[in-house]
Amino acid sequence: MMERDDIFTLSERIFRDVVANPPEDPGAYLVRVTSGTSGGAPLTLVTNYPREAPTDMMRGGVERVVSCSGSMGARLANALVMRRTPEGIPVRVLPLDPSDLVPGLEALIDDFDPQNIYGFCSYIVRVAGYVKPDTAKRVQRLTFSGEALLPELSEELGRQFPNAEQVEQYMASETAGYIANRFCRHLPLNHFHPAQGVAIDITDCDANGIGDIRVTKSIFRDVRIDQYRVGDIGRFVPGVCTCGEAVTIELLGRKGIDYVKLAGAVLRRQEFDRVMKMFPELIADYRVEARQIHEDGIVKGEVTLFIYYPRGAFSADLVREVGTKIARNLFVTPTKTFDELVQNRVFKPLIITFAKEPFPLGNKEVKVRLVAT
Repeated sequence: MMERDDIFTLSERIFRDVVANPPEDPGAYLVRVTSGTSGGAPLTLVTNYPREAPTDMMRGGVERVVSCSGSMGARLANALVMRRTPEGIPVRVLPLDPSDLVPGLEALIDDFDPQNIYGFCSYIVRVAGYVKPDTAKRVQRLTFSGEALLPELSEELGRQFPNAEQVEQYMASETAGYIANRFCRHLPLNHFHPAQGVAIDITDCDANGIGDIRVTKSIFRDVRIDQYRVGDIGRFVPGVCTCGEAVTIELLGRKGIDYVKLAGAVLRRQEFDRVMKMFPELIADYRVEARQIHEDGIVKGEVTLFIYYPRGAFSADLVREVGTKIARNLFVTPTKTFDELVQNRVFKPLIITFAKEPFPLGNKEVKVRLVAT
């Protein structure tokens, strides 16, 4: 089994190999840099990329792609990969930076006439606001990667892009990118079949079969990762898929970020999103910080909810009312709410505080995070 430190060791080995034996076809490799979202040091790694990745992206004759995928390096890499199709299909890529989301972008996107929009779902939602309705009707596919696709976002984008199929790719930079995909029409959101040449294991499972996702695959020449823990949480779905695929995993989120285990409970971004929608006029945006504390020799969960309310802050009475409603409706186990665990002395009462400015927008939208005490 491998952990992140093992990948750093492999990275040094690969760089030595690249210097000693430069590739005859440099275009078949990528220099990847992890985002550091999970709190660890960024990792730089040279990897090959799977030949099926650009083919999957362009299947159905797609020739024009809008890329919504983060840093300049990531956008460049994605553009180069998409253009390197084995079939030699001519591909045009419009890689958008967040700073490009300004008035006038509508005309550029309309002129580009995209067939596929690819990238982080939160980023695609922001770009969707710059796509004219007639242009949106001609989009054939939305391809999501890098974030869990929430049902509410899927439904919203389905209305905006009525003729676009929605597919997902599960990727991680340190695994040479491609791990699994949801191209199968029989799979619900955030369910995946492994990509070609990838073996997936799930270890340290709880009673529900939920545990750490581990990946085994080749990443560079003869270098392989063996049961590498990517930092995500998931479970195997029992049975054979209708399509005939024997292996299906459900991706539940980034461990310690949008899937946080805390004092025997689980905080999920999807559940917070559901509850926050109960206050459409009061909560414009939110962030959650969770921590474990020791009180009287007992480990308890403490949760701070940061709210952005354009008018500043609620009255003390409204804070209590909102806090009570959230605690009574937010499920943190399959059968118990946050409030019930407060009554059972497992959690401290919910803390609500206010942000004076809108939360900064990054390439990835991290709303729930486990922080050190």
